[in-house]
Amino acid sequence: NDKLFVRAVTHAVFHVPIDMGRVFPRVQQHLEAANAFDPNDFFVLSRDLGAWTSEHFFAAAAAVPGEEMVHMSGRFRTRVFDGPYADEKFWVDEMKAISADHGKPDGEVYFYYTTCPKCAKHYGHNYVVGFAEV
Repeated sequence: NDKLFVRAVTHAVFHVPIDMGRVFPRVQQHLEAANAFDPNDFFVLSRDLGAWTSEHFFAAAAAVPGEEMVHMSGRFRTRVFDGPYADEKFWVDEMKAISADHGKPDGEVYFYYTTCPKCAKHYGHNYVVGFAEV
């Protein structure tokens, strides 16, 4: 509960990110410069806000100057998926159903992408962890 994150927004064209390669390194550099990067407790939660925008929450060990800071609290159920990024629309529906089944029909859904697209292709798996608010 009350987990601290840096919130960053990326832009997309029909759900395909176009500026992650600029945004993610910037946030990473700011986290490290602020001594807010803890490699033992680091992850990024992402969610699609529509066809043109996504938001990402980078776990932070301290406040990061120049970045938007948010706190997240709650209970979440997780599920691991393995498949192409194009299947995310099905994963979102499955995670929303989990939230609804636990009495949170409007619960938030986030994803943690364990690999980049090139790594997923190299390893032959694309493990993605879904987080459903319950």
